[in-house]
Amino acid sequence: LISPITEPARFLKKEYFLTSQQRDIQRQILKKLRISRFGYFCFTGLPGTGKTLLLYDIAMKLSRRQQICMIHCGNAGKEWKILHKRLQRIAFLSDNQLTENTELKHYSAVLVDEAHLLSSEKLQILLTQSEGELPVIFSSDSEDAICPEELGVNTLKLIENLPEIQMFHLTNRIRTNAELSSFIQNMIHLTDRKTSKPYPHVSVVYANNEEETAALLEDYIHQGYEYEITAVRDIKRLVIILDERYYYDQNRYLRSKHFKEGRSDVRNLFHWLNQAKEELSIIVRENTYVYETLLTLLQPDTVR
Repeated sequence: LISPITEPARFLKKEYFLTSQQRDIQRQILKKLRISRFGYFCFTGLPGTGKTLLLYDIAMKLSRRQQICMIHCGNAGKEWKILHKRLQRIAFLSDNQLTENTELKHYSAVLVDEAHLLSSEKLQILLTQSEGELPVIFSSDSEDAICPEELGVNTLKLIENLPEIQMFHLTNRIRTNAELSSFIQNMIHLTDRKTSKPYPHVSVVYANNEEETAALLEDYIHQGYEYEITAVRDIKRLVIILDERYYYDQNRYLRSKHFKEGRSDVRNLFHWLNQAKEELSIIVRENTYVYETLLTLLQPDTVR
């Protein structure tokens, strides 16, 4: 499995494969479009299940004879611009470029990557501009582990309620590190499901103040960990900071005491964490309860 965003050259050379599940979803969508040339479609799944690859594969097939539009939500970095130059029948837009003056009617289809990052306002503009005459295909991360209150206005729920939409869910984790994925899911929502397997590639350390945090962070960066995330991509070694704003509520969901720029800190954290590919380290600053909770999570049940 490759990512068209981070490995555009390999994607353009078709150095990839689709799983049987991906091929089945692709066939269903393309078959429906051959019959009606319209419809809403959405496939969801955890990071690493191949959603973006599937979306781009569909885009390549749809653009063989007609012009389509690919919309990137969030900051995808500069990587997709390589695809923009090579794929002449695919127009690329960011969600920030979606305005009431955006013309979509001359495209034969619209595909939306990272649709969970699409605001409800941008979704409405997209639906208005497509005027119910174009097929729209959404790809979205599953956010089931996140507390509903942290999701706010859940764009994915709005998409699921579109008329006659066909929903698909990818379950096969191909690219994701299963160990890290398991830890992240359990960290965001503590459950009674226990694991007998340890998390050797996850570490949690404590910092008593900002000075200790800075020293620990500098040490991790020196070891090759990345901290500042500017684009959606795979990161081999990731370090993040959990400060005093985080807590667990009565339903054992990880929560934040405030939203940042209208977006939940927990949602941002969830998607950052899921970019870790090999190693994950967490610095907990001045938050003993969260620190002790994570230490407990790191201790597997002993099988007797």
